[in-house]
Amino acid sequence: MNTIHVAIPTRGRADRQDTIRWMESERDKGIAVTLFVHEDDPQKDRYIAWEPLVDGIEFHDGRNVAEARNAILDCYPAGTHVVMIDDDLRGLRELPGGSKKLHASHAGKFRRLVTHAEGMMSLHRTRLWGMYPTDSTMFMSQQVKYGVYFVCGGIFGTIVTDDLRFDGELWRKEDYDYTLAMCARYGGVVRYDMITILGGRMQRGGVAAQRVTNPEQNDEAVARLVAKWPEWIRMNPKRQGEIILKKRQTR
Repeated sequence: MNTIHVAIPTRGRADRQDTIRWMESERDKGIAVTLFVHEDDPQKDRYIAWEPLVDGIEFHDGRNVAEARNAILDCYPAGTHVVMIDDDLRGLRELPGGSKKLHASHAGKFRRLVTHAEGMMSLHRTRLWGMYPTDSTMFMSQQVKYGVYFVCGGIFGTIVTDDLRFDGELWRKEDYDYTLAMCARYGGVVRYDMITILGGRMQRGGVAAQRVTNPEQNDEAVARLVAKWPEWIRMNPKRQGEIILKKRQTR
């Protein structure tokens, strides 16, 4: 049984770690969980309480989420499949065939998903997989797609390379940039359109607390992305301050 490497970046949540609890519920000895904590976290010394439930706790000095994610990538050898999960997720939700309602996934689904995703990445010769970025059942489907797509930033798997890293100058939308870099190099990513996350997004604190949230910084991030990837993205005419893909492909 191959080991699944799970990396959880966190900040300011020494008392609550939903994702660790989720991984514990999977009851899978083949999942190796490492918590990545900022060295300036005011709760730094209290994370020791989670040591019995994880395989390691690493500290980093990254300025933002992008650099926190780079600290994770730098911790694993090239070729390692690492699943990055935000610290406030309680599981997965999936859209069963013929249903219009999301259902919580059962224990064991995570390993099956990651194992399948590894095979899909090998098939399409890419190094990133993810899931549908919203929980809108109107647009979700039963398809597993390969192509130029954005994926949910709360959980995704990537095979570590020697040189592909997150853009440390992006204080928001760092996952957009990393996805586009993968698309540019490998032609696309793998996305599971029937699966999304349970929890996260709206909770305060955690790794998301490292993101700058004022509109000016968001505009700077968007401008940087458009300048870096003019052939891939454009401004969203329907939503100010947001971008959309220029092209898509499905296989």
